[in-house]
Order: sequence, then structure tokens, then C-alpha cells
Amino acid sequence: MANTDSNNTEVEQNETARQAEADQAADTSQEPTEDPSTTEDNADTAMEHPGEDTAGDDGPDDEGQASKLRAEATKYRRQLRETQAQLETITNQRETLLRSSVEAQLPEHLPGKLFWKLSDDPKQFMTEDGDVDSEKVAQTATDIVQEFDLKPRGPVVTAQGQHKQVKMQNSLADAFKPRDL
Repeated sequence: MANTDSNNTEVEQNETARQAEADQAADTSQEPTEDPSTTEDNADTAMEHPGEDTAGDDGPDDEGQASKLRAEATKYRRQLRETQAQLETITNQRETLLRSSVEAQLPEHLPGKLFWKLSDDPKQFMTEDGDVDSEKVAQTATDIVQEFDLKPRGPVVTAQGQHKQVKMQNSLADAFKPRDL
């Protein structure tokens, strides 16, 4: 593993050295000094023979340049990890929003938790534009309701189970009073 890393580092160093030389030559002459196909061939050669130094410079600047290259590679790896973490966060947020959009379209008597247990993937309810496919959500919800014979709840009777005390307007004494006719 360490051998592979050192080979990759050498290849990166060689490519960066060639790029720096090409940039330096382009700055001084304002004309391209190398044919682009030749540069690609050199890069391919460097990949095939990672131990060989195609730049040809073996001086005290190599250590300084190597440390710069390592620092640059470290910076890019850190940026890659940060970007991957951001991508994962955004993907999770998108999936959460998609789930809530789909749940908002479900019938009232079909709980979202049951719907997601029985459906495969939230992405199947997305259109090519990234919107929620309402027809597909409705069809899947209808299939689930029919398969499990789910019925909407009836109206709630708030007074059910409570007995109201009836106030008697007539008392026993009123029964023996003379009536006014």
C-alpha cells in the first residue's frame, strides 16, 4: 500500500514538474514548445514507468517541490472529503423533502409510515424534472389501500360515552298543583 502511494506521489510530482516547465516555457516564448499529443504520451509513459523521472531534474529543488506537491495533494484530498460530506448532506435533505412531498399527497387514512414500509424507493416517485409524480403516488396509495382494505375513519362523535345529566323542569310538587286553564 505504501509502495502504491509513493508511486502515485512520484507520478503526481512528474506531472506537476512537466506542467510547471510547460507553463514557464509558454510564458517566455509565447509559442507552444510542445505538441499536446507529445505531452499526453509523456504522461502515459510516466504512468507506465512510475519509478522513472521524465523531468530529468535531480537537484535540491526536488525536495521543496515534493513538499509543495504533498501539501497540494493533501489540500485536494481534504476538499474532496468536504465535498463528499456536503453531497451526502444535500442528498439526505433532498430525500427528506421528497418523502414529505409524497406524504402530503397521500389519502388521510393511509399513514406515511405504512406507505414507506410498503413502497420501495422514494426516487421512484420523481419525474425526470425532479418533481413528485402525483399520478404514481396516487396509484401506489390506491393499490396499498385496496390490498389491505384500509377504510377512512368515520366522523368523530365528541359526546360519545358521556352522559349528560338532564335537569328536570317539573318536580313532584308541580304535579299536584292546580292547573290554570
